[in-house]
Amino acid sequence: MRFLLLALFVIAASATIVDPVIVVPGLSGSSLETRYHKTSVPHFLCKTHIASWTRIWIRLTELAPEIIDCFMQTMTPHFDSVSESYKNCEGVEVRPRDFGGVSGIYELDPDIGSKAKIYGYLIDALEGMGLKRGETLFGAPYDWRVSDPITNHQNGQYAALQTLTETAFNKTGRRVHLIGHSLGSPLIHMFLATYTTQEWRDRYVASFISLAGPLGGSSDAAEFAYCGMDWRLPGLSKARLRDFTKNLGSIGWMMPFGPTATYTVVSTPQRNYTATELAQLYLDAGETDTAAIVKHMQGYLNKWATTPPGVETHIVYSLNQSTPITFWEPQGAACAKDGSVVLEARPGDGTDCGPLKGEARGATRCIALTIVGKMYSAPQIVFCRRSATLPALRPLAQGICLA
Repeated sequence: MRFLLLALFVIAASATIVDPVIVVPGLSGSSLETRYHKTSVPHFLCKTHIASWTRIWIRLTELAPEIIDCFMQTMTPHFDSVSESYKNCEGVEVRPRDFGGVSGIYELDPDIGSKAKIYGYLIDALEGMGLKRGETLFGAPYDWRVSDPITNHQNGQYAALQTLTETAFNKTGRRVHLIGHSLGSPLIHMFLATYTTQEWRDRYVASFISLAGPLGGSSDAAEFAYCGMDWRLPGLSKARLRDFTKNLGSIGWMMPFGPTATYTVVSTPQRNYTATELAQLYLDAGETDTAAIVKHMQGYLNKWATTPPGVETHIVYSLNQSTPITFWEPQGAACAKDGSVVLEARPGDGTDCGPLKGEARGATRCIALTIVGKMYSAPQIVFCRRSATLPALRPLAQGICLA
């Protein structure tokens, strides 16, 4: 993570120092806060009422035995397949902390210090270069539990990002660099491509910088919804958090789709599932809500994901880091049923990555570059090592830098 953020810092350094920057974090990289008045709770250890906004993601004390039941009830969204929208548990409100500021992305749990300093290293570096919080440096945290490009239109996330971009521009008179990490990259892309006009983009946006963005989806997301994800939290298993993970709109958004859909994503003893068949995977596992989320997303992404963002774009990945392309379910073990089975990951080696063979190993980046190749008729591809990143990106219109 520190290396990726260093790469992001180097890219930001290529911009004119007075240009404003907005950082959009990745999956789970936004701190969330809640308030609620619940009519029922899992057990007597859970509170029924919190009147003021209180941080819930992440606060390690919320993950203690038994207390985690309260956390799961508060944090787990529910997808309504009729209205195609997400709802919280009755009486619960959740929002990102400090939208427009950086404290909501600087560290997720201030109680444990630097171990939760997710984007803090980047913020410190940018401030050291002269950027100032609230003047030229901004954060755009979001409720990543329910984030997808349709919901972001409906719940005001895109509207808020548009207003923040205009605010940053008005403070300096200079166009804004939008920097996305991981899920923050497709969020920015779809914001630009589906919510804004070319006239607005030309006026307010200097560039879109994507760092490790799953622009074509990621096979990992399919596994997360099928088996769960432990979020690298101490003492927790995939199985324990699976009911939370499988309902996340952001996980549905990150699944492979469209022109990248020809390979096997999950293989079970019964059959193989390509990206276009992932909804059936979850139906076969009895997960109708997850299947509905996948259907909800894939049609929209097939229509819009290859639309160019309409601004100068830089796309950055690390080199020679294998990432999974297919997950195998062991014979006789149903991960979707008990959550204790870890699917075996088979890494993508980049053999289907066209001109990037042997150089851009890793399924996620190859899939993303397939999408990028459809956005631009002749994208310029630049391979950068760490020492070469800065000069290669001054400036590189519609360029791709694998750093």
